[in-house]
Amino acid sequence: MSGSGTAQLGEASTTSTDATVPCSHKDSSTSIRLDIQGLRGLAVLLVVLYHAKVEIPFISRLEGGFVGVDVFFVISGFVIGGLLLREHEANGRVNVKHFFARRARRLLPVLSVVTSVVLIAAVCLVNIEALKVTALTGAAVSVFAANMSLYWTADYFAPDVVLNPLLHMWSLSVEGQFYLVFPFIFIFSPMLAAHWGLENKKTFMGFMLAGCIVSFALSHYLLTARTSVLGFTDMKSLSFYAPYSRAWEFGVGAMVAAYNTHANRRDWAQRYSSALGLLGLALIIYAAVTFTENTLFPGCSALLPVAGAALIIMAGTRAGSSWINRALEGPCLSTIGNWSYSWYLWHWPFIVFTAFLWPEQPEALGIAACVSVVPAWLSFRFVEQKFRGRKATSAQNTAKIIIAAVCLPVLLSLSVMWLEKKAFSNLENADSFIAISRNNRQAEREASALSSRLDQPLDIVIVGDSHAGALSQGLFDLAEQYGVLCSRITTAGCYLLKGPYTGKNKKGCAQWQKDTLDLLLRAEVGTVILHGYMTGRLTGWRRGRKSRFLISSPDGSPPKGGHAALGLYEEGLYAVVDSLTAAGKTVILVTSIPDFSQWLPTSTRGKTLSAWSALSHNYPQILEDKMEKIKLADAQAHNAPLWEIESRIADQFEKAYVLDVSPFLCEDSMCQQFKDGLLLYFDRNHLAFEGAKKAAKPLLDFWAHDLKQGNQSGRAQSALPQR
Repeated sequence: MSGSGTAQLGEASTTSTDATVPCSHKDSSTSIRLDIQGLRGLAVLLVVLYHAKVEIPFISRLEGGFVGVDVFFVISGFVIGGLLLREHEANGRVNVKHFFARRARRLLPVLSVVTSVVLIAAVCLVNIEALKVTALTGAAVSVFAANMSLYWTADYFAPDVVLNPLLHMWSLSVEGQFYLVFPFIFIFSPMLAAHWGLENKKTFMGFMLAGCIVSFALSHYLLTARTSVLGFTDMKSLSFYAPYSRAWEFGVGAMVAAYNTHANRRDWAQRYSSALGLLGLALIIYAAVTFTENTLFPGCSALLPVAGAALIIMAGTRAGSSWINRALEGPCLSTIGNWSYSWYLWHWPFIVFTAFLWPEQPEALGIAACVSVVPAWLSFRFVEQKFRGRKATSAQNTAKIIIAAVCLPVLLSLSVMWLEKKAFSNLENADSFIAISRNNRQAEREASALSSRLDQPLDIVIVGDSHAGALSQGLFDLAEQYGVLCSRITTAGCYLLKGPYTGKNKKGCAQWQKDTLDLLLRAEVGTVILHGYMTGRLTGWRRGRKSRFLISSPDGSPPKGGHAALGLYEEGLYAVVDSLTAAGKTVILVTSIPDFSQWLPTSTRGKTLSAWSALSHNYPQILEDKMEKIKLADAQAHNAPLWEIESRIADQFEKAYVLDVSPFLCEDSMCQQFKDGLLLYFDRNHLAFEGAKKAAKPLLDFWAHDLKQGNQSGRAQSALPQR
């Protein structure tokens, strides 16, 4: 998955262990390695700055700040690995029960407090459409399953992912799953060593190295897989969320700890500590500055922050550590590192709540992140420290702590889900557009399930960007009625061209275009429908504001103006249609639909509505008198340059057609997003389910009554109202 964020997006939880690693530069009062705490402080700062979208001079935003998660994972592997190695060397075994008890007392109390407070606040301060996923995440957090809960509930079009105030808990669940498995390596590793007659350390290092290689290979494979694996379909998200594709990052830290326990004090790490520390910091900062939401992650890209963290730790494991490590030991970063676990838990909910209250003031997000330091300090002082000091806590008390910490968030999650259901019932009874919108999305998911597999003969495949994905919902819903077997190949931002490519994800889009065209040429497909938001990418008009042209020549260079952009489009589209028709496919070009400059105006701020407002019978309504309305003739005139190109191409091929579905979306020659109680668009340019059905019906009519019966040849403009 790309670093999202929300992608959809790359959040990181902080490790929650004490860096009690023997070395010469530690706080004598706490036995904590201060440079490790400083590295934690640096990592959490990267994540917070990324989430708060803070502008940094000369850098703008740290779009790759999500790599802080990888730094934390390496630290976790190093600290926990070192702790268990020392225990095994001292006692000849690892007390797994004692280890789990310590982790539970350290992690669960503050986690339970934060999750419970956030769930209660979410009823009033979270978009109602995100509340159900928030509640499900809250229940999963307590049993360290938030990562897989988010994987199963993620939806590209739904707002409930990025508006989930517990979204960041996924990485804490990955760490918890690591804690559950890692101690058992110290049980099996000595057994294998005794069986093979090897040293325990060598066996452990071999075990970890093999595990890291397998985990890393799996992470890379899932990112590049083109088919489903074991029933999982979203491979990129699985690679991002799954513990087995992240395990190698912990393993790297554990191997550094194993190396550190017996390495000679005059080894190469000591001699080159300054170079190692500087290189490690450079790798982390480079990743944070250059990575974006389009970076394939984790996979090979994660090597940079992982290697960077490992090098910094190695540089500081001996006396006379590098100046980088000495800088990390400073009071500022090391103090932030002490608070990092609590600050991480609190900062994202504060950002989400602030975005709900002040949606039009993005600068408030940075302020919210700073303010979250206050509850973070309180949690650290009165929750973390209190339970961290309970070294002699009895097994009975530990059990009580675990039960209370798990049950409270689960009970609150169930209560929030009940409230959410009640709130939506109120909205449905009031015929609120929010209920209509939610029902539309549910219908979209049900229609998507009707999509046929590509490894069988198909009548229709719709191909393109997220607009093609939106239109496909109407096709799938009507498919059975028309006796059509159909499927789709869509990805955000990419239209199917050959040579030039669209979107921000440059190399990724170009590769998708190549792979998709190869797949279509091999597949048994009768008709290929091409559709996308080309109006927004080629006319300089994107979502209501002027913007650069989102199309590039094959060498990656941007067009020098509108004429050049249209020329690239015609070149790439002609090559695709030529290839597909030569392979015996029929091609239908569905030209861009009308787009709007604003969201639907409502009686609430933006699109925000809390469950509490709905429970209080505060039902937002669409302000139809303020709703944007566009004449069909104006929308078609705006799209005329594209229509001319598409018509010119269709005229050159016997089995190519171009259709305009705008007249069926714009009844009475007037285009609008909401009409007669039907939500036609769910934002400024994507069709909602009802709009998709309106657009798909004439498309299927043309396919069934003209193409299938062989009544058309050449450009199919006559099948729809004349332009």
